[in-house]
Amino acid sequence: MDERLYFESPKVKVTDTRVVFGHDTVLVDKITAVDTNLRVFTLYASFIFCIIALMSFFIVNAYYSILFIGIGFIWARWEYEHYIELMVTVGEKNYKIASSSLSSRNCIYKIADALSLSLSDCKRRKLAPGLSETETMQLRRLLLKMEQVDISDLVVNPRKSAKQQVPEESSGGAVDV
Repeated sequence: MDERLYFESPKVKVTDTRVVFGHDTVLVDKITAVDTNLRVFTLYASFIFCIIALMSFFIVNAYYSILFIGIGFIWARWEYEHYIELMVTVGEKNYKIASSSLSSRNCIYKIADALSLSLSDCKRRKLAPGLSETETMQLRRLLLKMEQVDISDLVVNPRKSAKQQVPEESSGGAVDV
């Protein structure tokens, strides 16, 4: 049976049976939750660190201030590039599928939609499993028998059945005991 492909990119592949990302593969029927995480707190923390580093330029030695400003801007840039994360929960373990910046967040949402579709199809397959060959053959035989049965045999006429159940009187006399 071929896998149905929901999403494919160089880093992530989502099919109806598995999710491949990086060097990891997760089975879809083992996934318990799909979540997008916005790293708001760490992004704000990096901006605040940059502001404090800029203010420290007037208080502390200029060399240390330039070092702190550089670290702050590198941290803020990294946080911005990894602002939105797509997480998948398998049992008790969380897997980070992908991350992106605000400007390319549509890719994360497309992957999340593909994962949701894959999960819903997996649940649908579990709830309504396909019939085996023997069950299909049994259903076919039953349908053929139903087509061959004459519908007039199935209709019961209450007047005829009542007359058939009433015993007819015998021509002979009653027997005394």
